[in-house]
Amino acid sequence: MNMHQPRIEWHPFSAGFYNSMPAVECADAEISKYQKLARASAVLAPIYAAHEVIEFCGINLLHSHWPVENGEIPEQIREPFGKEAHQLVTQPVLKQRGFPASWTVESQGHSVMLRPFEFSSDRGIDELFQTLTLKANFFAEAGTALVSHDLHRDFGICIVAREPLSDDLNSHMVETSEPAGRRSVVKALSPEQVREKALIQTIWRFATAKDSHSGCVLGACITNTICDPLTAPDGSKGAHMKSTSHDKEHEIDPRA
Repeated sequence: MNMHQPRIEWHPFSAGFYNSMPAVECADAEISKYQKLARASAVLAPIYAAHEVIEFCGINLLHSHWPVENGEIPEQIREPFGKEAHQLVTQPVLKQRGFPASWTVESQGHSVMLRPFEFSSDRGIDELFQTLTLKANFFAEAGTALVSHDLHRDFGICIVAREPLSDDLNSHMVETSEPAGRRSVVKALSPEQVREKALIQTIWRFATAKDSHSGCVLGACITNTICDPLTAPDGSKGAHMKSTSHDKEHEIDPRA
């Protein structure tokens, strides 16, 4: 490890920390007001590319869904949905079956503290998690960048790669959060089903940086960076909408 690189401290999941996240509207307003997504893209895309995680890792907007109790963790599972499709369901559980799928970053002195934020037992997550465990320098560099650019309260590091939920390549991955039931469900919806929704983007994967000073988010290219918008695999967006029932829907891209 580089002698100037901070130490990494791995901390356990914290229900209190998870529950302290802001509402998605507030989180989106914060990054929009200060153009933090553009800053994150320019700073992090070269790091993700250099450590060869850019194809399956990205960043997620830190925001609240529903509360968890002490001893619980929010974990995602894959379930059949209809005849040929699947859905991803996240609920609080007492016993971990999967692996961490996203992490938050905190700074303490000369150390970077990483804390699991959400877990998943979806297919393929185990292999991607094991790949990341061999890349301590990636976490150190990405975590340091998030802290030094004051982005760690807004974005986490996440595994974004998922197997398709349906055979429709034009579908959008939309998550509905149900606070009363303490669960969130991701389904594949057609373009027609999401056309009228007011969406807020919450998950991004970077395109390969063209040089060491630029980066781009697939499906959402950032002004003044060098990128090819045609590299987006299907043009889908990651987003979030507050419905009239105060439940929340947001579109993600598990195939990214």
